[in-house]
Amino acid sequence: MKPIKQDNREIKGIDYTKDNVFDAIGRPDLKPVEVKGEYVSGISMEQFKHIPEISNYNFNYYVGFNKDLLFGKSDDDNHTDWWLIRGTENIYIGYSLTSDNEKLIIMLEPQS
Repeated sequence: MKPIKQDNREIKGIDYTKDNVFDAIGRPDLKPVEVKGEYVSGISMEQFKHIPEISNYNFNYYVGFNKDLLFGKSDDDNHTDWWLIRGTENIYIGYSLTSDNEKLIIMLEPQS
């Protein structure tokens, strides 16, 4: 799945003119409000405190909202996939790009 707002067109049944990925795929019922809570598209992932003690290279942990544990898996270029760790559950919340000031883009599944 590609990010939303791409050339204002519809590809494979996805309306890229929509602001919200869940609305764009025609499944607003999939909005994970209960799970992702405050983690919405557009928030800066740079606001979270890095935990260097348990992080290394492209695998980094952060303190999220309400002391949530966040995990970011980066490539060596521009892309970071983000997961919210709650107990034994790893919840994919989206990705960010360094070229876009690390703003979260909510997605249903990892891009990389």
